[in-house]
Amino acid sequence: MQAPAATKIKYDARKLNADEQALLRQMAVSRVISGEPVSRVTRAYGLGDKTLYKWLRTYKDEGATALAQSAKQGRRRQLSESQLAEVLGWIIDQPAKMWSRAELLQQIENTFEVTCSATTLGRLFAACGLSAPKHEGVYQSYIAGSWQRQGRLDVQELVRRKRAERLSLTRVVVQKPDGSGSWAGWAAFGVRGGMMLLKDGDLLSALRDMNDRASVSQVVMIDMPISANSAWCSQLAALKNITLIQLDGEAEPEVEMEPA
Repeated sequence: MQAPAATKIKYDARKLNADEQALLRQMAVSRVISGEPVSRVTRAYGLGDKTLYKWLRTYKDEGATALAQSAKQGRRRQLSESQLAEVLGWIIDQPAKMWSRAELLQQIENTFEVTCSATTLGRLFAACGLSAPKHEGVYQSYIAGSWQRQGRLDVQELVRRKRAERLSLTRVVVQKPDGSGSWAGWAAFGVRGGMMLLKDGDLLSALRDMNDRASVSQVVMIDMPISANSAWCSQLAALKNITLIQLDGEAEPEVEMEPA
């Protein structure tokens, strides 16, 4: 006699109260992160794949506590355009202040009563023109009075040896989402999501600002060509807290420029 087929449980979330819905999310995600295939978990609970993957993204971006919150609690509430413009204003109005992502998220929650994930905030900033560059390839760094070619592992070793903070420096034009204007200058991004803005000017001025405010040694990576003469390089060497690294160092900078 053939065994009856296993019955698939079908949950209708509309008939579950908030606590039961939270428990369902937590149980399903827990089984997947414990190593169970998504397809098996969705069959067990009668869920759609998209639903479970959405819960997994929530868990990854916001943590386990986000799964326990109901939609009525505003977990998915987004910043309005005017609120995002105000957040950008905090950063613009305090140049050379390094904002950690955690500090920004906490101030957003305290000011607007909005729970925003680091991933979401990064996407919102990127849409306004504020995103960290991706550095890949060969580098050259100005060390001990000369330019030296380095690979990615050499840069990592330099950061470790100097016990330095690694930052990516790039020019940006930040467009406020509410149409209230724009801001142009420099942005420095840390490897853990921190950032600071620096007033517009030449590269050496931006590096001076970073050097003067640095509490630790900084390895600063840029992805733009440098036009420098010996006087410029001498001024760079005087910035004791800064080691400058340029992307794609095929040769030393050769184009002359007036000293800043």
